[in-house]
Amino acid sequence: MPALRIACALPDGINLPADEYGQDDPLPLIIDGGSAPSLLSVVAISPPFVLRRSQRVSTAVIAADGLDDEERDAFQFKAARRLLYRLNLLIRWYRAEMQATAIHELTLAQAGPFLFHKDPGGDLWGEFRASPVVVPALVSGSAKEALVRIRQGFASAQEPPVESLLFLDARQALYEGRFREAVLFCWSVIDGTFNQRFESLVKLRLGEEWKESREFLVSNDFGLRHKMGLGMRLAVGRSLFKEPDDFWSKLDRSYKSRNKIIHEGAIASEEDAHLAIWVAQRVVDIMKSL
Repeated sequence: MPALRIACALPDGINLPADEYGQDDPLPLIIDGGSAPSLLSVVAISPPFVLRRSQRVSTAVIAADGLDDEERDAFQFKAARRLLYRLNLLIRWYRAEMQATAIHELTLAQAGPFLFHKDPGGDLWGEFRASPVVVPALVSGSAKEALVRIRQGFASAQEPPVESLLFLDARQALYEGRFREAVLFCWSVIDGTFNQRFESLVKLRLGEEWKESREFLVSNDFGLRHKMGLGMRLAVGRSLFKEPDDFWSKLDRSYKSRNKIIHEGAIASEEDAHLAIWVAQRVVDIMKSL
């Protein structure tokens, strides 16, 4: 089985002594002081921000013998994710202790390329590059129509919809590797958009029901997911529990991720951030359609 070393580069602004980090770990991170010539020295992320690379971080990995192309790609992807997880843990500790507000966690695309060399100091064995994070623009209609809405909105002296601004914050947080913030921004969108529209629907569709029953449906005591399921079924005959594309399972996973962040201080992954944006957009689209 080939003994390999997977390496990527630290963003400029993190200045750590060349050393082993996580010495008790059987595969510690190794940080050296020089930039490897085969690594990018400048990597563009979301304009106009640029990450400049100076130090290399690496760890040992073992590949199985006789991997075909598909197995090799899967191995490199898994190893890159593992290194990124540990690198982001190191970055979070650096941010917390150095109070470095301008430094953020990295996505796979921002941290790459990930280079695999035969250990120690051997030939290049493989390379993994992830596609940049892309979240499509959410502008409805043409640019000309958007400009008309800008004029009208400004003339009204009212604030734009808060969910639009929170979506922008969530997407920017995803671009910058602030995955926890992306999840929390999205759940602020979900809480606000769903609850406001749900209350309006209950008043509209169940206006003749007992007032205390209506108030219980829209109260915090009934619970957000109960409202999305049974509450929506009672109010409009459409439960989010029955939405296609495995929606409820995805919503439930994102909801649990949100709770772990708030109540346990848990981290969030890039996948968690993407999922939260997808779930939030679906909730907004569904509630606006009713």
